[in-house]
Amino acid sequence: AVTSAHDQVARVRELISQEPAADGDKPATGWLQRMCRAAVRELPAMGVGISLNSKDSDPMTVAASSEASMLLDELQFTLGEGPCIDAYASRSPVLVPDLSAQASTRWPGYAPAAQEHGVRAVFAFPLQIGAVRLGALDVYRDHTGSMSTDALSRALTFAEVAMHRL
Repeated sequence: AVTSAHDQVARVRELISQEPAADGDKPATGWLQRMCRAAVRELPAMGVGISLNSKDSDPMTVAASSEASMLLDELQFTLGEGPCIDAYASRSPVLVPDLSAQASTRWPGYAPAAQEHGVRAVFAFPLQIGAVRLGALDVYRDHTGSMSTDALSRALTFAEVAMHRL
């Protein structure tokens, strides 16, 4: 059965509403934290993070599914390279099914550091509507391989819902 974009957004919102609040959730970002945890359950992922980026301030991670995901997101800003930075800059998804293939060329600092934390694949989706872009949603996996078309569609829906919320 083909699901409409509206139905996909409704499903993601329902998944987020079913996600319980956690002790560490901050009032301002709690909804995004729950969204990240719902995305981990819904996507083939070990972690999900949402970062904001703008010309006016330093990039920062605003929500993540876990402390480990928060660290993986923040590593990109510390090192000045990584999938969410590239997704934001290019305005298009950055799909890396095998992080080891990127280690020596694209992200010589980030790729090995992420691999040390068990990441084998990473997929970053820009948070944007038209000309407005705010950051990226990162999906981390502990195994190599491409995302299925269905999983990519769901990840894009999570990015769309996050953008609307922001």
